[in-house]
Amino acid sequence: MEPSESALWRQFREHGDSAAREALLAMHLPYAKVVAAAYFGKRIDNDVPFEDYRQMASLALIEALERFDPAVGVMFKTYAARYMHGAILDGLQRANEKHEQLAARRRLLAQRRASLRGADDSQGARKTATRRRTPEQALAYVIVMPAYCSMELRQLRERIVELVQTLPAGECRVIQAHYFQAMGFEEVANLMGLSRSRISQLHRQGLMRLKELLHEHLGMDVSA
Repeated sequence: MEPSESALWRQFREHGDSAAREALLAMHLPYAKVVAAAYFGKRIDNDVPFEDYRQMASLALIEALERFDPAVGVMFKTYAARYMHGAILDGLQRANEKHEQLAARRRLLAQRRASLRGADDSQGARKTATRRRTPEQALAYVIVMPAYCSMELRQLRERIVELVQTLPAGECRVIQAHYFQAMGFEEVANLMGLSRSRISQLHRQGLMRLKELLHEHLGMDVSA
């Protein structure tokens, strides 16, 4: 005869019985799938697969099982539901924030490429652009180099940050806003009260001038 749920809780809580814990998990994990399916059915996009919903709910149910005290007189499903709802909502928010960050990075990269081709809105230039990085594109890549890059590249980036300060005011402000504050060209244009095409022009001029300064001060030619 299988032990009752109350007996399993007693064995788990009073004696730390691992077999009782596993039996309780097997008994309640299907409920995590039910909760996950309810949220998945209300989704407005397909960015997060069902297995992610299920994993969030399952991990939350396991956490609830470790914390649950049957003596409080509340059903475990009621108790666990609070954990699962919170975990799924938090997980979806984090996924949405990550998606928005990736989309913003793609937009910024597209703006840089268009600016450095000297063709913000020119379809012809887009068609003839090659995959090889220009020196200005390579320089732009170094500016946004992550913190875990090589010491040599970190030092180069630090030197570039210093050289940005020596640029003409408009170019300096555009480079700082776009690269150091991750602002899109539209945002920078609104901030400076200029047109987007003018911001693109200042961006391109600023990188070209930085390339020249690097060559002048460090004898360095930035290449792809």
